[in-house]
Amino acid sequence: MNVGILCLTAAASITPLFACQLSVAEKETYRQAVSPNAPLAERRTAFERSIHACPDDPRLYSEFASLLIANRDFSTALPWIDKGLGLAPEDATLNLRKGETLVGLSQGKDALAALAKTPATGESQFFRGLAYQLLEDHRPAQECFLDAWKRGNEDPYVLYSLMREDKELGDKAAGVEHFKIMMARFPDSVWIHILLGDAHFMMSEYAEAQTEYLTAVKLMPDLFEPNFRLAYMAFEAGEYDSAVQYYRRALALKPRHTEANIYLGEALRREGKVSEAITQLRRAIELDPKSALAYDSLSKSLADAGRLREAAEVLGQAEREFPEESSFPAMRARLFNRMGKTEEAKMSAQRAADIIAARNKKVSLEPK
Repeated sequence: MNVGILCLTAAASITPLFACQLSVAEKETYRQAVSPNAPLAERRTAFERSIHACPDDPRLYSEFASLLIANRDFSTALPWIDKGLGLAPEDATLNLRKGETLVGLSQGKDALAALAKTPATGESQFFRGLAYQLLEDHRPAQECFLDAWKRGNEDPYVLYSLMREDKELGDKAAGVEHFKIMMARFPDSVWIHILLGDAHFMMSEYAEAQTEYLTAVKLMPDLFEPNFRLAYMAFEAGEYDSAVQYYRRALALKPRHTEANIYLGEALRREGKVSEAITQLRRAIELDPKSALAYDSLSKSLADAGRLREAAEVLGQAEREFPEESSFPAMRARLFNRMGKTEEAKMSAQRAADIIAARNKKVSLEPK
């Protein structure tokens, strides 16, 4: 999740209006929980104690979730939100926080279900837009971001998100108009550097793009977009150490991002950190079992580590996931040959040949 998003999270009230009577000590614990100057660990403990003292107050769960979300601890926030919703299933604030959390966990469909229980506001429309963006449903994403802006959520990140959808939809007129608004309203915004970086990147002007993205991360280090682009450019340049660093920064913000997880693993492999690469790529497959590249990279990492049997098992799993892809049985055949398993190698090679023959036959039968 981006810092720009986090700034939109509603601040917790510090007026203790509880559904139960608290002692003086318990009220002091609550004041510590909502104190912005207290250390995070102490605030978390104080919230847990406050909830233990007054477990039937939904607002406590919402406030605790807001703290966790602000620190990108979405996985911890979600069960606390669900506990609050167990008390008040229709609570708009709790459902809004749940939608925000699920967006942070890249679960767009579930986020929309939670946000459906919230009224349309500048904040809720923004998170709806992000949820649609995750689902690559660009038209409703664009409409939600535009509505969020019109409802008073005039944050530069909302405008940047809107412009991304303008681009995806090929809506040049809207993109130009929104860029003019960005320049007029937020001339010193980090998002201008990201927009310029994106423009240079799309034109393969990588040196200029890198300059803009580096400026962006200098202004605001905790942003996914520039870190992800810098990681990609470093990877393509063979600068794998830098790529690893930028991918890690990007994943700290979007831990479930498929491409970043896979390429971090491959960068680690190419850097020679094979054990780390294997762990990372197994996680990538857990997150997205339909990514052919993840299986390819994991099998190579295991082979680099001399773990040929495991590499063959991964390729067998890939064959089951992608039965029309000839590269996996072909790679498996080569592994079996290295392992001295001649018959298994022949069978895998034959499967690869059969897939290629079937594909060629299908192409030849298609109308010209």
